[in-house]
Amino acid sequence: QGYDVNAQQLGTNGSFALGVGDAFAFADDWRAGYLGSLRYAQSWDNSDEVRRKFGNAGPDELVEIAEFQRDKTERNIDLSAFLNLSVEFAEDHKVSSVSTLVRQSTDTTRIDEGFNEGPDDISRYFQLEWEENALLVQQFLGQHPPIQRRANRCIVGGSRRGRAHRHVQADVVASGTEFQ
Repeated sequence: QGYDVNAQQLGTNGSFALGVGDAFAFADDWRAGYLGSLRYAQSWDNSDEVRRKFGNAGPDELVEIAEFQRDKTERNIDLSAFLNLSVEFAEDHKVSSVSTLVRQSTDTTRIDEGFNEGPDDISRYFQLEWEENALLVQQFLGQHPPIQRRANRCIVGGSRRGRAHRHVQADVVASGTEFQ
């Protein structure tokens, strides 16, 4: 098992979004509804740069002591989803559930090639990194009138639960001398 970094054609940037919802009435005093949305987007970013390090060779002279060509490709993926389910029944009773998901991922590949000690000592370094951030929130709500009505007050209760995680995996593979 190993890593292989090679040149490939980049994918296209793109996104789509979808939203849908509806409400239904059934029986004499029952209503139900839903509302949902989904969004997905991906984008690619490619960059090339040259990094140089200079040292003092004399009072008025600079000498290049290190040079690296950096090629970096980054893919960003965004996903979000929302779902609301609701039921109303009898008089003034309502129960609903709301779910929300937000997820962002970044896949980075980087190649550094050049010299650190002298132009005859060429080294190549690969860095592969996957970073993922996610947030999931679930909320349940209930609304019911009290047994004795008092000035249009009602009882509202609910439960909320959320979970977030972050995952980063990075690996560096080098050939040649050590990169500092």
